[in-house]
Amino acid sequence: FILLLMDVSIGPVVKLNVDYKYTGGLQVGAPVKVSGIKVGSVDKILFIRDIDNGNSGLRGGLDCKVKRYDDSSTQPIVRVALSIDKDYQWMLKSELDAVVATQGVIGEAYLELDRVDSGDELNSGDCIRGSDAPKLHEMASKVNNIINTVYDITSGDSSDLSEQGGNVMVAVKKLVLNINGILSEKHDVITES
Repeated sequence: FILLLMDVSIGPVVKLNVDYKYTGGLQVGAPVKVSGIKVGSVDKILFIRDIDNGNSGLRGGLDCKVKRYDDSSTQPIVRVALSIDKDYQWMLKSELDAVVATQGVIGEAYLELDRVDSGDELNSGDCIRGSDAPKLHEMASKVNNIINTVYDITSGDSSDLSEQGGNVMVAVKKLVLNINGILSEKHDVITES
């Protein structure tokens, strides 16, 4: 009875490591879900000191047995250690995408594993590269800059508006392209929240 209240798993688990450049507020103890169903939890979140041929020197002993990603993309700096209930190991494939999501628009962060059927089965100690969380503070700053630019242009002398109107259109076009790019990248996360 007490174990149910504490949400503690006492069965066998698969220990998986996910590397990120930005974790977006993910915390130790956060749930790990597949299709919205809890399958595990976040055990540790640590900085990676260095990555050398798949072996990471980390505080806390979270070295990877096998690194299941090509680090030619953005260099990750954070390793998230997960415990996944062994009953769900069949879903853990090397092509799996681990996305930091939130419960609602401003809710608690959790890790959503987007299940795939392709790739090798992941085993305890393996590392995969997760999809970095969106940096909402950077998006807000960019939107604020555009709003300030529009305000500065429209609050100035009306004789300058025809020349500056082109600048507004360029700024709005850039904003729309940035928003479309972000929405395209994070479509699955946004539709699930």
